[in-house]
Amino acid sequence: MRDLLQRIRVRVDRLAADPVFRTCEGQHQVVKVSYLASDEPVPAWPPGDAPTCCGCGAELEYRHLVMQQLPG
Repeated sequence: MRDLLQRIRVRVDRLAADPVFRTCEGQHQVVKVSYLASDEPVPAWPPGDAPTCCGCGAELEYRHLVMQQLPG
């Protein structure tokens, strides 16, 4: 039980430190830009443990912009 409470506390602290959840400015989009070489695979986005809602309760939208260098 003590371990479970510790894990919950760590998760709450991490969410509180996350800029997405500190204040709501109406931007409910999280954008990631990936710069890749031509042979690199596109990383997964959003991460598996990503929240689905903003701290204000609005649904979050995740966008992934991939900039891949063409061979040549």
